[in-house]
Amino acid sequence: MSSQAADQTCGDAKIFEKMFDQICWDCVVPMTIMGVGYKPDGASSSVGACACFDALGMPDFGWPLGGFQPVRLNEVVQEPWCSPSLGGISLQDDFGGYGTRGTSGDSSSKAFYNYHYFSYPIMEILELFLLPDCDPDPWADFDMLYLSEIDPMWSDDMLSMLLTREAYIFANPLAISSCMVDGITITATGEAIEEMYYCAGTDGNLYPHTGNVGATADPVRNSSLITQRVLASLHRKGLALKTMGDEEMCEPSYIPFLPRSQYKFSMVHPLPQADSSGPYGCCQTPGDSHHKWSTAAGGRQRPGDKDYVWLIWRWTDCCVRDSF
Repeated sequence: MSSQAADQTCGDAKIFEKMFDQICWDCVVPMTIMGVGYKPDGASSSVGACACFDALGMPDFGWPLGGFQPVRLNEVVQEPWCSPSLGGISLQDDFGGYGTRGTSGDSSSKAFYNYHYFSYPIMEILELFLLPDCDPDPWADFDMLYLSEIDPMWSDDMLSMLLTREAYIFANPLAISSCMVDGITITATGEAIEEMYYCAGTDGNLYPHTGNVGATADPVRNSSLITQRVLASLHRKGLALKTMGDEEMCEPSYIPFLPRSQYKFSMVHPLPQADSSGPYGCCQTPGDSHHKWSTAAGGRQRPGDKDYVWLIWRWTDCCVRDSF
C-alpha cells in the first residue's frame, strides 16, 4: 500500500495547531515548594533546603521543588506506522516491521496495538517555568524517541520475557485477581499501590510488556493499558528514568520497574481531556477507572475512532541551586 493511501486512514491529532485546547493546564498544580504542598507516594521528603554534591564531595545548597510537568506523548494506533502526532502521515509505505502483526485492533477475544513515543516538553517549547536544575532530559523539543514497529519483542509475548522473567510469576489467576485491589484503591484514592508494580489498576495486568491485550468493549481503556506497558517496558530497557524521590533530586536514576506514582495521563486525541470543571478533573493516575474520566465525562469512545494520543505528565523532584 502506498503511503498516500495509508494516510487516508490515519487521523491527524493536530498536536501543535490545538496545543492550548488539548492540554489540561490545571494538572501542573498542586506542587511542592521548599517541601511544602501536595506530595504523591514516593516523592522527596526534603523540606526547607537541600544539597547536591560535586565530584569532590563539596555540597551545593538549594531549595526543593517538585511537581508534574507534561513531557511525553504516546500514540496508540491500530494501523502500523500511522502517526496522528505527525499530522496523520504513514511513516512507511508498507505495514511490515519487526514489531507488527498481520492483524491489529480489536477482535472478538484479543487485540493488538502499536505505539510511537515522543518527547514533548511543552514547558521547554513554550519557555515557561524554566529552571535549569529541574530538567533531567537532554531533549528540549518535539522528537520521536521510540516506535514499536522496530521492536520484535512488542508483538511476541514469549520473546518479551527475555527482559521480564518475572512475568511467569504474575501470569496466573491469583496474581491477576489481586490487581482488583489495586484498581479499587486507585479509583477510591487516586493513588497507586507501588508494591503492586505488576498491575495496571482497572486497566488490567501490566504483563506482558507487549501490544497484545484482551479485547474490551472500550478501546480507550486498552489504549491506557498500552501506554502503561510502554512506560514499564522503557523503564526496563533503561530508556525512561526515575525522577521522583530524595535520591533523584540532583540526578535521575535507573529503576527496572514502573514508578507508578511518578506519572499521570490525559488524553489529547481524539477527544481531549482539557476541561477541569468536572468532578474528576482532566488528568488521572494510570489505571484509574475509565468510568470516571471516560464514560462519566460524556464518553471518549466514538464510532470510527481507532487511534489515541496520550499526554504523559511526569513528577520531577529537584534541588534548585541557581537562585538559592
